Amino acid sequence: MDDVGRCGAGSGPSGRGTSGGFRYGGWHLQCFDDLARTWVVEGYAAAGGFVFGRRTYELLASYRPNASEEEQVIARPLNALPKYVASRTLSEPPGWSGAELLGDDIPKAVADLSVA
Repeated sequence: MDDVGRCGAGSGPSGRGTSGGFRYGGWHLQCFDDLARTWVVEGYAAAGGFVFGRRTYELLASYRPNASEEEQVIARPLNALPKYVASRTLSEPPGWSGAELLGDDIPKAVADLSVA
């Protein structure tokens, strides 16, 4: 894995998700060992919801609702829990159940989620 943020967001060397000049994208799970995989799965299972940028949201919404059985350990929480989308270009999130836009003041909306 190339980088992981305080919140657990990471990027890997695979090059996936690098469209539009975004050089930090990339799926990283294949780079994890058993301990790291367990950490991610437990984190998703314990989450109260997810905050995504538009690109990540659109990528996940395109395949997580119909994920394979082996991916369900990650897909179930993503499909069942609220998803909050930070975007200045979407007028409404594309149809993934439980998704909503954060609104125009994204930093305030995220802060409000943190105290809710």
